Amino acid sequence: MLKNKLNHVMYAFAYFCAPADAVKQYWETDPTRAICAGKQPFEIAQPDPNDVNMYQQVVAFKQANAGIKVILSIGGWNFPSNYYSRMVSTAASRAAFIKSCLDTMQKYGFDGIDIDWEYPNAEPRQDPVQFTCDSFQTVNDQGGQPTDGDNLVLLVKEMRAAFGTKLITVCGVASEKHWQLMKVGELAQYVDYFHLMSYDYWVSDIESANITAPNQPLKSSTNPKLDTVWGTDYTVKGYIRDGVPAEKLVLGLAYYGHSWYVPGLTGNAWQTFGLAATKQGACCGPFKTTYGSAAGEGCSLCGSMMYSELKRANGLMYTDVETSSDIMYFPTDSADGVTTAGTWVSYVGPANMAKFVQYAKDNNLAGVFIFDTSMDSVDENKRPTYELTNVILNTWNTK
Repeated sequence: MLKNKLNHVMYAFAYFCAPADAVKQYWETDPTRAICAGKQPFEIAQPDPNDVNMYQQVVAFKQANAGIKVILSIGGWNFPSNYYSRMVSTAASRAAFIKSCLDTMQKYGFDGIDIDWEYPNAEPRQDPVQFTCDSFQTVNDQGGQPTDGDNLVLLVKEMRAAFGTKLITVCGVASEKHWQLMKVGELAQYVDYFHLMSYDYWVSDIESANITAPNQPLKSSTNPKLDTVWGTDYTVKGYIRDGVPAEKLVLGLAYYGHSWYVPGLTGNAWQTFGLAATKQGACCGPFKTTYGSAAGEGCSLCGSMMYSELKRANGLMYTDVETSSDIMYFPTDSADGVTTAGTWVSYVGPANMAKFVQYAKDNNLAGVFIFDTSMDSVDENKRPTYELTNVILNTWNTK
């Protein structure tokens, strides 16, 4: 059972309610998403009507594994940064949020709170959220303020004083600009763990992503077309350099790959990064004009394929030794009936996943986390077989 393989489970996501004068979010314009009715600003809210039942099911894992800690993650990419900026800006609003966190943990049995703020001092953005291929809502985010980092430190300091032994974790961004705006060195004295989002260094579902690139490089690529130092090692060493103890870092591992459309490659031409991609136009809505190839059948996210989908599609495979990442390419249509010729995917398979785990061990990190378990391998009846998770567990437990 999966629950016997884990120390911590993060339930994602909860939201909190915004002040009435904040920019309208998509759940306020859609009657089925009126999640803040009867609630006060900065109180925890459930974006999905099934959340409470799911809370109970996940917290019940502790009945079979008393060592599991279940953490409620608040925020995420689709939650406006501006709402977090407003919440941390005054002592009163922080206190309202902290009280709601304490009430929610007590009511449902959570062992901690994860702050998933993407990101402090963020620029304004409009983020399309897909419900179906024909139904989108737009998150209108006014962005953050220059004081966000200092106010975030105040928030976690006050959370620490109020939480006692309850866990406080923070979503750790992978780029230096953003982790410095977060004041990670100052946060470290109050935070139990930083969950590093050490993936999505490159994505394909944006209009500027016109070349293929690694989703999650362990070490940076020297490919001149990528022109960056980005990689997991860069992020980990940057956090440590800026004052975060290694034992408070948890390395994020992605169970999915990012895909581009690069038709017509022959021989070994596909076995590299920096290839010029073509707009396939097979994604939905506003993503049609990006370079992301058609989404996996279950994933439904433009330019992404779950590990289970990659195994089923079974394209040509190549390992890039420099970045410890894998490439899959389809010179012809896959037998899965979904993945078309010309699809190029960057991901991390089992052998390279073991290298990431060994890296975490060698650098005395707290552990690794998975995003997310639903994307792991399945059998012919779509029952989970947890290939990647077992690799992680076995590698971590091997001396």
